[in-house]
Amino acid sequence: MTLLQLDYLDVAGKQGVNHITIKKTSRMCSAHNSTSVRVVTDIAPDIRLTLHNSGHILGSAMSHLHIGEGLHNIVYTGDYKFARTMLLEAAAIEFQERKR
Repeated sequence: MTLLQLDYLDVAGKQGVNHITIKKTSRMCSAHNSTSVRVVTDIAPDIRLTLHNSGHILGSAMSHLHIGEGLHNIVYTGDYKFARTMLLEAAAIEFQERKR
């Protein structure tokens, strides 16, 4: 995320557009929470989040929400690609029920 933000600042500066500053970018990057793909994270007492590879853009992910004791499972993504490329694996297609 930091590299993408710094690249954005470079491109925007060359185009004469300055929406954010390096100071704001540094503050934003230090304030975020990160997690890895396929790692179950408790985000509420009865909701667990697991990120899965969406296969399209470097760093993109699908969100799998496991709610309660498995009665509700939701996968949300804005983007995915099922074909494997030289840089990225294909999007995940299996989402396992996560028990505590």
